[in-house]
Amino acid sequence: MQPTLRQRIEEGPATYALIGIFVLVFLATALDPEQRLFALFAKVDERVLAGEVWRLVTASFLHGGLAHLAFNSMALASVGPAIERLYGRPKFLLIFLGGGAVGMATSVVFVPQPSVGASAGIFALFGALLGFAVRARRRLTPQARRLILRDVGWVVALNVGLGLMSGYIDNAAHLGGLAGGVALGLGLRERPAPALGGS
Repeated sequence: MQPTLRQRIEEGPATYALIGIFVLVFLATALDPEQRLFALFAKVDERVLAGEVWRLVTASFLHGGLAHLAFNSMALASVGPAIERLYGRPKFLLIFLGGGAVGMATSVVFVPQPSVGASAGIFALFGALLGFAVRARRRLTPQARRLILRDVGWVVALNVGLGLMSGYIDNAAHLGGLAGGVALGLGLRERPAPALGGS
């Protein structure tokens, strides 16, 4: 039986809180014909280099259209709860925001165009999963480790391929976010497994 939406939210409350924020911000941008939110919070290289470093974080909450929002929300819903359960909410948010900021900083170096979207942070979550698979390799079964590496590898390869073909997907932000997530996954410790009760 497929889990209900309520069960999904209970499994990943921080994940769905982020998605809710994405939706609210998207609605706010839709009601802002002058695009002031994009002007203030998107990744714009000149503004970041001038000291507006908050854009490396805030750009992750803006989306360029309904399809962009929907795709990133579905991707976050697919991976977020697993990382949230593994590391706990504070570290989950650190990975998403910190890894996403690394991705946007990488974009500043390699991509002159403005950039927005949660995908750098989502790639950071996938990177953290890779970092965990490396750090916990002695505790994971070979099958579990292969599954993680295969699934993350497919996601990365598919998105990089789409980016190369489309010309408007920010591969630098994706790969920078992935690298930031791997570093955090290698350095952060996951939550201890819950102790089994007995009587």
